[in-house]
Formats: sequence, structure tokens, C-alpha cells
Amino acid sequence: MRPVLILLLAVTAVAVGTWMELQRFKTTPLGVPDESLVLDVPRGTSLRGLGEEMTARGLLDSPLLLVLLAHLSGDAARIKAGEYRLEAGTTPVQLLDLLTAGKVVQRPFTLVEGW
Repeated sequence: MRPVLILLLAVTAVAVGTWMELQRFKTTPLGVPDESLVLDVPRGTSLRGLGEEMTARGLLDSPLLLVLLAHLSGDAARIKAGEYRLEAGTTPVQLLDLLTAGKVVQRPFTLVEGW
């Protein structure tokens, strides 16, 4: 009986610690510099791959937390490809909102008459 209780306490401690870390992660701004930057999400990029790229660029501390947050919020399968502008102070929750809404960067395009 005692090993089962110890195992249950250990699992509970890990679950509570993970939940607390996820709550901190959700509200901590990404490592976006003072000016905005453009994040390119190519078609077919996995959420884990995106998280690893963002970690390599210094935007995230942990790709695993981004994946966990996306799965818990139901956004993991709804990420859209494109170029996204990230402003300083953007949180992981706001990032997922951008990626699922498909709010990509709009670029000007001019057609000269007669060309």
C-alpha cells in the first residue's frame, strides 16, 4: 500500500508542477525583440518543428510547452501556414490565436497599367 501512495503523490506532484509551469508559460511574452519580426510557417510544418525553430531563434524556452498548450486548447491541428508578424510582448496564447486565425502579413502589390 505504501509504494502505491508514494507513486500517487509523485504523479500528483508532477502534474501540479506541469500545470503551474504551463500557466506561467501562457502569460510570459515570447523573446521578440523591441521591434516586430516576421515568423515564416511553411506548409507542412509540424507544431513541434515550429516550436523547435522558435526555440533555436530564442523566441521560446521550451517547444514542448507550446505543443502541450496547443493540444490542451485544441489548436494543434488548426495551425495555418504563412508569414506572421510578431510584436514585442506577444504571449504564446496570442501566438496560437494568430496561427489558427491565419492572420498573415499583408504585403503591398502594385500592378502598373500596361505591363
